[in-house]
Amino acid sequence: MAASSGNKLAMQIQAYFDQLAPNWDKELSWESLECFSNIVKELGIKPGDWVLDIGSGTGVLLPFLTTAVGNKGRILALDFSAKMLHQAKAKGFQPTVDFIQADITAIPLSNDCVNLAICNSVFPHFSDKAEALREIARVIKDNGRLVIC
Repeated sequence: MAASSGNKLAMQIQAYFDQLAPNWDKELSWESLECFSNIVKELGIKPGDWVLDIGSGTGVLLPFLTTAVGNKGRILALDFSAKMLHQAKAKGFQPTVDFIQADITAIPLSNDCVNLAICNSVFPHFSDKAEALREIARVIKDNGRLVIC
């Protein structure tokens, strides 16, 4: 992908999700939240784990992830959309959550730093899935896991 066409597409995708951010949570149902809770329970996250929530959006998984990692763990909420992250930050999940605005193909984290990376309802939106997977693999510890929902 050429830099100019790639930048234009990236800006369009970011603008699309920025536009949806204020109303994103209105689409959540009780059934969806129960499903998210069950997914996180099945992941076997241990207290103290570091979890990368890729495409964190407005933070729908954050209540469940923060409970799972406890006080000694860390959640890295990564999203391309600044406005989605703004909505998530407003929910008060700090101090166990760090919010990171970045493209999935350039995750600003060191190698081998997370126990688990989760992509919930985001993987189909990646324009370069192979590069996204390479970058995700780079930040996952040797014994870590990637979960795509």
